[in-house]
Amino acid sequence: MSHATSVQMELIQGKCEDIYYANPEVTKKSCIPTKVTTKYTQAFNSLNGGTNVFTIPPNYGLQGVAVTLTLPTLTAGQGANLAISRGWGYALIKQISYRVAGSTQFFVTGAQMLQHALKRMTNQQAKDDLLTLGGSYITGAGFETPAVNRAYVFLDLPWCKATSEGMPVPLPSDILGSQVQITVELNPLVSEISVNSTGSLAPFSGGLVSASFQVQQLLMASRDDSLATRENMATHQYVMPVEFVQQEQVLLCAASDQIQSITATGFRAGSVKSIEAWITKDSDDVAGARNPLKWYIPQDIQVTYAGDVYARFDAGISQLWNLVNGKSSPYVNGLTTSYAGGYSTATQQYGWATLPFAQTYDVADPSEFMLVEGLNVTNGIVNIAFKTPTNAADYRLHLSYIYNASAVFSQSSCEFVF
Repeated sequence: MSHATSVQMELIQGKCEDIYYANPEVTKKSCIPTKVTTKYTQAFNSLNGGTNVFTIPPNYGLQGVAVTLTLPTLTAGQGANLAISRGWGYALIKQISYRVAGSTQFFVTGAQMLQHALKRMTNQQAKDDLLTLGGSYITGAGFETPAVNRAYVFLDLPWCKATSEGMPVPLPSDILGSQVQITVELNPLVSEISVNSTGSLAPFSGGLVSASFQVQQLLMASRDDSLATRENMATHQYVMPVEFVQQEQVLLCAASDQIQSITATGFRAGSVKSIEAWITKDSDDVAGARNPLKWYIPQDIQVTYAGDVYARFDAGISQLWNLVNGKSSPYVNGLTTSYAGGYSTATQQYGWATLPFAQTYDVADPSEFMLVEGLNVTNGIVNIAFKTPTNAADYRLHLSYIYNASAVFSQSSCEFVF
């Protein structure tokens, strides 16, 4: 049977597309020529706790922001009975805030920023690399090696993504009249160092040696391509779709290994795509062995809103559904630090559960955007039933709400609309 008369060619309705020869119907090109620059950096002014402000002048398209953190380089013997966990750069960040021109200021924690960045990575190796670049595990003489004493932290903000696959369009600061402001609040450095026996935290009491922001920007080849030149932005508006992360809710769990229920609160009006949930244990992060990013996946989860059951994941099956609905499994390979006459580590998966409301849809072309509505949480109550790993009294449930949102630009300013 020839190609032209095959049964499937007759049955399946659709547009005939030439995938052998290049032609205008299957070829795309960038309309606005740009160049990439990472030249703009700014040093932190507070290296041992406190808030650091990064202001980006309105000029280029903003594509991503990273932070470099550098530990003191110790002399021989100073690192004895000391250790710092993998991903310590993210743990050192207490919270991040951002404001685009005159927009509302929004806050996220370092942990939920990391979780959202990891969730959107496209493969397991990339997730592991992102965590490791956020700070390697160091102990003993490792603190004497400058090359491993740095952490590179990607700031997962609504307009950027830590992977080129599906990377959003840049934030167009060229149509703003004032700067974009990003703040990073640090925990004291000694709060992230494990210490035992004769170890001394004195070398870290002064904080980091250095820290800096760096932004990746897109520079237009011609300013005539800017919307500010082509349109009257006093009477027009530009709408940029984004994925918004609301500041996390943290709840102390009951001391029980049976199913318990909590009421999720603090929702803003808008379309909720998912709830991200993970569990931490206070005793995993103590002075002798700090594991601040050791996350457990909640078990036997059931999410109910206004009497209807949405996510129901019995017996840990959330791991399968989160894999099916994503690009990689909902965990990252971490290192759990312990002490027994000296520091050692064990590889352990640190995981989370994505509790979805919105349909999964992955666009084939990363230049496209598909709005998939979630759940509008209004007057109803969201109840989450789950189990902790054991009946210990120091588990905490972390909830991070993910929303559909838009950044609306007009009159040289911006506001986020939900």
